[in-house]
Amino acid sequence: MTSAGGSLYAPEDLTWQINRESVLLLAGPRALLMQLAHPLVAAGVAAHSDFQRDPIRRLRRTLDAMLGIIYGTRDEARACAEGVNRVHEGVAGTLARGTAAFPAGTPYRALDPDLLFWVQATLQDSALAAYECFVRPLVHEERARLYEESKRMAPLLRLPRERLPASYDDFRAELDATLAGPVLEITDEARALADAVLHPPVPLLPRSLGDAGSVITVALLPPVLRERYGFTWDRKRQLAWRAARELVRRSLPLLPDVARSMPAARRAARRAGTS
Repeated sequence: MTSAGGSLYAPEDLTWQINRESVLLLAGPRALLMQLAHPLVAAGVAAHSDFQRDPIRRLRRTLDAMLGIIYGTRDEARACAEGVNRVHEGVAGTLARGTAAFPAGTPYRALDPDLLFWVQATLQDSALAAYECFVRPLVHEERARLYEESKRMAPLLRLPRERLPASYDDFRAELDATLAGPVLEITDEARALADAVLHPPVPLLPRSLGDAGSVITVALLPPVLRERYGFTWDRKRQLAWRAARELVRRSLPLLPDVARSMPAARRAARRAGTS
């Protein structure tokens, strides 16, 4: 099913409706921390990017690419995906220090189907977590439908269809097993990169302000990863999180569409004649 403009997704798709919410930006750092918990991903990011100096730039590039795939025309979606793929083509190397699951010298490459799946899984799960936290909960049928829709973009990002779990339940089971198992491990590289995520090196931004913003990121993170990263989660932070969550929930319905919706979604709606 496509929109009138020939897009990969249409206004009636859940993918279109959910990703239009600008509040999903709050889940971006969560997705990055989940990705970095995979030692091979962390090694690739550390060795082949300027992530530690400018994590916001990487997050913005990822966001722009995903929104371009969802809301662009088919040609625009293809161009966005090809841009991501070109970057990934140059990311390859070997793990310097071994972990429980990967001995030293283990090769990695960004186009490895398992690593591609993990990165895409973190993006999908983080968007879902933010939407259900701040907008509304979804029923199982909606989560399953959203997962089936996500399969449309897999070929564009060189993620083989056969690598994708068959159903949402299978997807959830694999994600939970990965979170609980030995594959994920917080390496020194991951810790350094995570600190850049929680306290981005933005001029004139006090570290204390980053500490306040990190409460949302840490709260949204799966508890098992929160513990593995060693993030403090006490009563004070829990209360701050509850207050922030309630503020966002109450504010969203009051926002005009220009503030609540992603610009790419608004442009796509105008092109499809639904705005």
